[in-house]
Amino acid sequence: MTVAARDARPPLSLVRMMNLIMRVFLRTPLGRMVRPFALLEFTGRRSARRFLVPVGWHEIDSGHVAFTPAPWRAHFRNGIPVTVWLRGQRQNLIGVLDDDPEQVAVALQSLADHRGSLRPIGVDIPAGHRLTAADVAAVDRAVIRFQPARLAEAPRGGAVDEASPRMRPCPLGGLRITIIVCGGSPIGPQAWRRR
Repeated sequence: MTVAARDARPPLSLVRMMNLIMRVFLRTPLGRMVRPFALLEFTGRRSARRFLVPVGWHEIDSGHVAFTPAPWRAHFRNGIPVTVWLRGQRQNLIGVLDDDPEQVAVALQSLADHRGSLRPIGVDIPAGHRLTAADVAAVDRAVIRFQPARLAEAPRGGAVDEASPRMRPCPLGGLRITIIVCGGSPIGPQAWRRR
């Protein structure tokens, strides 16, 4: 099988400089003017390190996705909560990594059919070429699919819902307070109720 796709990312120094600028703009009202980019804010699975990563934001089959060759994508393997800053607005979503070359090829081809080119995401393909799993492997791309996060209240007994690990139940006397933790600091009670 012939590989026709090639990696066409800009120089790393340019990407780093643009990422610094994008991290600032995407979280402000000025972010409305910056399309089709979004800022992902998430916590690493093992390191608990906070990541702020600008990505290309795309809609495919009525869902939102980001394509990346970067190593940080591994944090999304089984799905994690992520704050997405899009056009100056904040959304809480769940991001799930899909690195199956067949599935990624289908998603990339869908984007190419819709946009006409994959050059904006750093992939160069000849006109009329249909992407294959071999092409995806050659350019080392994966897709992160985003879905709405459900903020379910933590069940009795103090267990925290896996879909929303930022919520922490805090027993306090006869009251139970659920505090939403953003970036490591509590911002206030979400709900008050008696046990």
